[in-house]
Order: sequence, then C-alpha cells, then structure tokens
Amino acid sequence: MRSADNLIVGLYGPGGFGKTTLANEVSRLTENSFPGGTLWVTLGEDMPDPVLAGKVNDLCELLSGTRPTLTDPAMAGHRLGELLDERAPVLLVIDDVWAAHHLTPFQAGGRSSLGLVTTRTKGLIPEDAAGTAGMSG
Repeated sequence: MRSADNLIVGLYGPGGFGKTTLANEVSRLTENSFPGGTLWVTLGEDMPDPVLAGKVNDLCELLSGTRPTLTDPAMAGHRLGELLDERAPVLLVIDDVWAAHHLTPFQAGGRSSLGLVTTRTKGLIPEDAAGTAGMSG
C-alpha cells in the first residue's frame, strides 16, 4: 500500500506486549468496514528477500487464485498492489516487521485499503503514516 495515497497505521512496542492480539481485535471489530476482507501476513526477524517475496506471492494467490513465481519482493509487491487496486477496500495486517525495507512490497498499491503494521521499533513506521500507537510497560 502506497503510504502517500492510503492509510497506514502502526502499532509498536516490546515483544510480548500484545501488538498482534490488538491487531487481531482491530481486524475483528472492523471486518464490516473492509468489504474486500482482511489479509494477514507475519514477517519476523529473519526475512531474506526470496522468503519475503514468497509471502507476498501467498497474498497474491489468496486474492487471485493464481500463485506468482516472483522472487523479487518489489516485483511481487507490484503484483499485489495491482490486485489490491482491483478490489474493494482491504485491511492488510503486516505483523512483526523488523526492517523498514520489508514494508516496501506492501506500498505499491492498494490505494483504498488500510495497512496495519506491528513492529517492535517505532522508527519502522513510515513518516507519512496516519497514526502510530505505542505500547510500554
């Protein structure tokens, strides 16, 4: 999802503070607001480019029924963006992001969708994001 064209919201805080649980609850409570449905992808700390591209390809397959064989995350993200742009608004949850460049494939389209990002690092949320909520103890 292109952060300049649509809404990205971030949840950040230490591990174990409930970011994923909160994202799941947001997904449940807002399901009627996203006629295109909810897509959920969990990234994690160890995310080499081919694995990231595979996760984006998984989302493309869910949307289209056809799995791309793209190994470059940017190219896979472009395809995902095309598919999101063809759909009604979608809630795209990008869970457990550890590196800013891992968000790039999810910023190539989906202008009418909402991206909900969970991360342990506040600085990973794009500066033009609509909002960021922190969790601390």
